[in-house]
Amino acid sequence: MPPKIRVEILIPTFYNETDEGIREPIESRKHRAVKNQIVSKFGGISTYPLTIAGIWVDKDGKKHYDNCIKYEVCIDPHNDYDKDLEEYKKELENFFRQFEIHITHHELVKV
Repeated sequence: MPPKIRVEILIPTFYNETDEGIREPIESRKHRAVKNQIVSKFGGISTYPLTIAGIWVDKDGKKHYDNCIKYEVCIDPHNDYDKDLEEYKKELENFFRQFEIHITHHELVKV
């Protein structure tokens, strides 16, 4: 059996900043909906109880400050999992109205 792939998804707790500099909180129902979707899609989920603070710089050099909830799931590798995750990333960016959603994945090593 091939090793599993661990996928980490960081979902911001606020929408992107408006032109007026306002950031509205993302409704908790949206986070619940995505947690349920991940469980249905991948068969399970781990969430971290505290938010993760981060800063990232866009291609224009503007800094963005985020507080994110970390979701983690383990999946079986398959031929198109990179493509599937990229499509899911775009889906999440649209759903949460974000410039970026940070998703990483790596192979788990058995010890």
